[in-house]
Amino acid sequence: MPPHRRARSEVNEAAMPAVLPGGMPAGEFLADYWQRRPLLIPNAWPDFASPGGVADALPISPDELAGLACEDDVEARLILEHHGPTPWHVEHGPFAEERFASLPQSHWTLLVQSVDHRVPGVAALREAFDFLPRWRLDDIMISYAAPQGSVGPHRDQYDVFLIQGMGRREWRLGAPVGAEDEYLTDSGLCLLHRFDETARYVLEAGDMLYLPPGVPHHGIALEAGMTLSVGFRAPAADECLAVAAELLPALARPLPRFGDAGREAVISPGAIDATDLARLRATLQPLLDDDDLLAEVLGRLGTESPMLEAAGADPITFTGLQSNHPDTMLARHPAARLAWFEDAGGALRFFCNGESRHFAAPQGSRLRPLVQRLCDRTRYRAAELAACLPEDPPAREAGRQLLDELLAQAVLLAEEDAGDGP
Repeated sequence: MPPHRRARSEVNEAAMPAVLPGGMPAGEFLADYWQRRPLLIPNAWPDFASPGGVADALPISPDELAGLACEDDVEARLILEHHGPTPWHVEHGPFAEERFASLPQSHWTLLVQSVDHRVPGVAALREAFDFLPRWRLDDIMISYAAPQGSVGPHRDQYDVFLIQGMGRREWRLGAPVGAEDEYLTDSGLCLLHRFDETARYVLEAGDMLYLPPGVPHHGIALEAGMTLSVGFRAPAADECLAVAAELLPALARPLPRFGDAGREAVISPGAIDATDLARLRATLQPLLDDDDLLAEVLGRLGTESPMLEAAGADPITFTGLQSNHPDTMLARHPAARLAWFEDAGGALRFFCNGESRHFAAPQGSRLRPLVQRLCDRTRYRAAELAACLPEDPPAREAGRQLLDELLAQAVLLAEEDAGDGP
């Protein structure tokens, strides 16, 4: 599998069903399967299964994937089950091209993270999952496995859609396990001591398997093939508390403080009793009821992104585009993450790559059409965004400034010869 450094930017639109890949109504899937139980969706991506059409339907080839794994700023791993110094040996990229020529014939897997941040055709696959909040989607990892290649039996703490791009892969699902059933290999891979198989599926090109968090699974390549893993992030409680702790000092109001007026005399002065815990819970409850605080926490965590540099991006302003090139297509950088929140009073928060910008009411409500368009879509015509700017002069200027900042930060990029946006 000699690597080539160029990756395709095109994707066959026919391989991207409009709602839930495979045809199931999104409401049915969310009610019966999402975060509840696995679901096999045969032929979810028909073009991947077309005889002789896989090479054209896939937005990246195995050789191009190997090329990405050679790049300095790409997170990539090689997992060798038998042919390393220890079982389940892990090597971290970037890799030299010669490494791929020296690999054994079987029992190894190449994993490349966040391919959607670098290959527009892979990023386009995310639109098939727009029935879920975009901030929940983490990245699209792609793996290439030699025959019998595997990463071992394990479980993940996130939802994932496993799309078989080429070849055949067998997925074995297991019964629930506890933390005591997990172990770390010498190379840091977290695997399962115990794996009680409950189901087995063979995925062919075009098939997709959904797995909710915590389901033990073990994938084994029956032949050389490639799997696209669409993973969804779910912030852990400690992450949320850490962000909240950073935000609390900036709140422009007094914070609640523990109080115990009306308490009775204690028997043991060294004890913390259940009543104390109830009072602490009551102290913290106003913070949990603060929608603005929770939105800020979720918005920052949900849009965190290791933003990539946009090579060759020219500094442009939105006013210049609007005046001179209104038909210019703009595309959101594939690694950029955006979200928005509007409170009941009309104040609006715009989140971009882990940072937020606040627009007070009524300006926030006036800017909502522009901000919503930016967050809900990934490609825009300059004239289309101009039409979203409010009539009110101060709000209109605030919208222009926001667009100028996004252009200056390369969050928005000018496309050349782009077609109509989605």
